[in-house]
Amino acid sequence: MCSILVSITSRVLGRQSWQHLAALLLICCTFLVAPQSSSSAPPENSFVYKEPKPLRGDDIIALKLRAKDFSAYYGIQFGPGPEDVLYLILDCKEEYARYDILQVYVPGHSKYGRPASLRGSKKSKGVAFRKIELRTCFSQISVEYSILAWSTAQWDKSRIDLDLEITCRVKDAATGDKATFVLSGDVSPIINAFAQIPVSPVIGVPSLKVSWDHRSDPPHVRWKVKMGDYALVPDAGFNPKAEVVISTKDGKVKMRKRIKVKSSEKTEFTYKPDRELRPSTPYHASVTMDLEPFWPVLKSNAVGMLRN
Repeated sequence: MCSILVSITSRVLGRQSWQHLAALLLICCTFLVAPQSSSSAPPENSFVYKEPKPLRGDDIIALKLRAKDFSAYYGIQFGPGPEDVLYLILDCKEEYARYDILQVYVPGHSKYGRPASLRGSKKSKGVAFRKIELRTCFSQISVEYSILAWSTAQWDKSRIDLDLEITCRVKDAATGDKATFVLSGDVSPIINAFAQIPVSPVIGVPSLKVSWDHRSDPPHVRWKVKMGDYALVPDAGFNPKAEVVISTKDGKVKMRKRIKVKSSEKTEFTYKPDRELRPSTPYHASVTMDLEPFWPVLKSNAVGMLRN
């Protein structure tokens, strides 16, 4: 395009005039075609999955269960491939017995390519099983997982909860950036060996939820980072502080605090405002958390009112 403009200009104008104009055109063209500097903000989601292959509990070869009719099944997709799925099968001795064995299966995996039996130990929150270690890569980002599982169920198994705590260590080979975060939550396995096992991804796009807790006086500001089925707590490699801003409805800032996020808080973070806020007055709470370099900065808000 630039060469065409220069050619046309040379025919219309004199030699000296068109040389000056051509120089200007070349400068403009160079600016237009030169690579622009990319934004420092990370992509919305670097963790993309292919649809997992459907699998029923009855299809798992060499799976030995003591009470097949009462076993419970769930899958978590930890990698991008359709077979990068960790299947967790809760096994019990009989109908009303606790789930004390966890069968672990990952198709084609060097260690869990055949179902591996993990015997649990009774804890205050249920039956705990030993840690499961897995690795994978999403393009240039490598991930190491440490997965802890607890099983809890009512005596009649009308509700089964599988509590998971997943420590994720991520590293970007292209930039050298690395970080650690912990995901925790409970999922609901199904008791049906002939139904497709439900599967959910581990890492996804995080979201931030802010609320006022009116059970205390003055109300507390609470916030939580969610990632799919799990609550996310950032650890090493992320900004350790969240910014909390409380303002009036017309935008006047009453207080601005930077709160250190503690990984020991597990699922939710809290800030207790000072009592200088006026009762019966609506206040706007805004929370910002920096999850770069792997995700964009998150920001959310909520409106609350102090009691008289």
